[in-house]
Amino acid sequence: TTAPGVDMELEHFDERDKAQSPTHSAHCSLYRTRTLQALSSEKKAKRVRFYRNGDRYFKGIVYAISNDRFRSFDALLADLTRSLSDNVNLPQGVRTIYAIDGSKITSMEQLVE
Repeated sequence: TTAPGVDMELEHFDERDKAQSPTHSAHCSLYRTRTLQALSSEKKAKRVRFYRNGDRYFKGIVYAISNDRFRSFDALLADLTRSLSDNVNLPQGVRTIYAIDGSKITSMEQLVE
C-alpha cells in the first residue's frame, strides 16, 4: 500500500514541472532582463559637480542627480543650500545654478554628466 501513494506523489510533481516549459521560463527571463535594463537606463543618475561662485579654493561637491532623488529643481536647490551654505558662504542659500559657460540652468534636464 505504500508504493501507490509514492507513485501518486511523483505524478503530482511531474505535472507541476510540465506546467513551466523551458521556453516559458526563458521568455520570462528575457522579458525580466529587458525590463531591468530599461529601468536602469531611465533611473541612471548623472554625476554633477557643483562649485560656489567666486570661491577659488572650494573643490566642489559631486551629486548624483536623478528623478528619484530630486522630484523638482527646487528640491535640488534646497538640498544644495543645506550642503553648500553657511554663515560666511552663501548666507542667502543657493538660488541659481550656472553652467561653466555662464548660462543659467533652470531645470534638471539641462544638467550634464
